[in-house]
Order: sequence, then structure tokens, then C-alpha cells
Amino acid sequence: MDFLFQRTHWKQFIIFLFGGGLGALLNLGMTYFLTEFFGFWYLTAYSFGVISNIVFNFFFHRAITFQEKSNFKKRIARFFLTSVFIGSGIMLLVYVFTDVLKIWYMLSGILAIGIMSTINFFINKFWVFSQYAED
Repeated sequence: MDFLFQRTHWKQFIIFLFGGGLGALLNLGMTYFLTEFFGFWYLTAYSFGVISNIVFNFFFHRAITFQEKSNFKKRIARFFLTSVFIGSGIMLLVYVFTDVLKIWYMLSGILAIGIMSTINFFINKFWVFSQYAED
């Protein structure tokens, strides 16, 4: 259990959250820009925002958070699969918290993102960007 409390893990976790926050700002900024200035339907614009977020986060975490640059194809495929899993998990948790547990939808979103961000960090650390990923 001491493994989870090592300083390097906490430092990476903070950097991971910072990168995720930057990606979320990119997502929202692109959504707003495409909707307001180019007349895109908001869900189309949001889709472009999500894609830009995923691409940004991959390169941010690859270069800064985990500093692991080998096996590009394998890592980007794993990152994409992880993103789909985490996004689906967030949607499911928001539904359960809001419709089943009757928690306010905004608080549900915050809780779901908090839970899934922690899971996302560990999947990325030990599977996507593991230094022991097979070639």
C-alpha cells in the first residue's frame, strides 16, 4: 500500500490533472469558437472539442506527465481505448448518481469526473505509458 503514497506518484497525478484541465479548456474553447463564430451545431462542435482534447492529452501525458516516448502506435491505441472507457464510465456514473441516487446533475458530474480521473491516471500510468510496455 505504501506504493500508492510515493511522492513521484502524487507529483505525476497532479501533473496529470493539470494536463487534463488544459485539455478540458481546449475542448470547451474549441466548442465555443466553432459554435459561435462558424455556426457549427453545438454537438458537432463539441465532438471536435473532444477529439482535440484526446489528441492534446495524449501528447501532453506522453511528453510531460509520464515522459515515455517509445511504442507510439501501441500507446496511442491504448490511450484512445482508455479514453472511450473513461468517457463511458463518466456517463454511466452521472446517470446513476443523478437518476438513481437523486444527486444534483452538476454534482454528479463533478463526482463522476473525480472518480474516473483517478482510475484514468492509474490506467495510463500502468498500461498506456508503462515503461514496461512490450514492443
